[in-house]
This record gives sequence, C-alpha cells and structure tokens, in this order.
Amino acid sequence: MFELNLSGRHVVIAGGSRGLGLHTALAFAEAGASVSICARGKGDLDDARERIAARCHRPRGLV
Repeated sequence: MFELNLSGRHVVIAGGSRGLGLHTALAFAEAGASVSICARGKGDLDDARERIAARCHRPRGLV
C-alpha cells in the first residue's frame, strides 16, 4: 500500500455522512486533507463530522 499526503488540500464530498461517502471522507482526512461533506440530514451530518474530526483538524458539514 502507498502513503498519500494531501496536506494543504481541500476535498468536498457529496453524500459524505454515511456509507461509501463517509469512508471516502475519512480516508481523505487521514491523508491530511481538509474535508467538507454534504448530507440531506443534520443528524447524520453531525455524527459524521464528529468521526471525521478525530482525523482532521476542522471538518465542515453542509445540509
């Protein structure tokens, strides 16, 4: 497996509050990217932001 360094980069992921979108957001956060996610529901969005915050300094969420 290779190591990806995305420090200083920003990604936006639609549908990032669960499933494949959430796991993609988590992977980008672990690689050092600043992450913004979009979701249809505030509850799922808040939960996802907490999970991403553990790996990224400041995730952003949009409903």
